[in-house]
Amino acid sequence: MQDHRRVLTWIMALILGSLIATVMALAVNPAVTNPPSTELYVLNNSENSSDYLDSLRTGEETGITIGVNNHEHHPVTYRVVAKWNESTTAERRLRVSNGGTRELQMRVTAPNQSGRYRLRFLLFNPAQNQTTPDLTTRLWIHVSDNDDK
Repeated sequence: MQDHRRVLTWIMALILGSLIATVMALAVNPAVTNPPSTELYVLNNSENSSDYLDSLRTGEETGITIGVNNHEHHPVTYRVVAKWNESTTAERRLRVSNGGTRELQMRVTAPNQSGRYRLRFLLFNPAQNQTTPDLTTRLWIHVSDNDDK
């Protein structure tokens, strides 16, 4: 009977030790609970997310700040493409650390014809399909002739 109790005591001690080791391992290396995601945003010249650029002259060049926030659980090198309607006007690569945020200034030149244009920013994640952007955002910009007042 005494040997039985001794064996049960050792089994219980091993189980308790295993549970403590498991809890400590989970505390040191918690499981990823948030799904991977990325944020894409545009800032105005004052670095705010309001009062965006909405007009340019034909051929005028300007800089627009694009921000990317990486929650993919690993560093990612994104590809950012700027398009006037469907014509690519600029393309940049941007490496963002895990949990990090990076902003970049993209230089774009207004089309040579006046009109209302959609300036889109497309974000491609290399781990995903390279023909379909992971995220997009856009600005509507009125482009006027240089002689328009």
